[in-house]
Amino acid sequence: MGDITNGIDGFFFLSLATLVCGGLTLLIRFAYKSKCKSVELCCLKIDRDVETELKEDMTLSPSSPNLGSNNV
Repeated sequence: MGDITNGIDGFFFLSLATLVCGGLTLLIRFAYKSKCKSVELCCLKIDRDVETELKEDMTLSPSSPNLGSNNV
């Protein structure tokens, strides 16, 4: 009976770690795309140079005249 519970515990912790890593990845992705100049969370404060990041994104993205439109 002990072997079954050890397998379930391992599966639970693996699933939990996967969910936490996926959630952190989504939060980081959202924070990068938000283009906020200043972010404060608990004791962490981040000031970003958004203008430089926008210029870099524009040079890295494929040139398209309708970059922001959703025309189909």
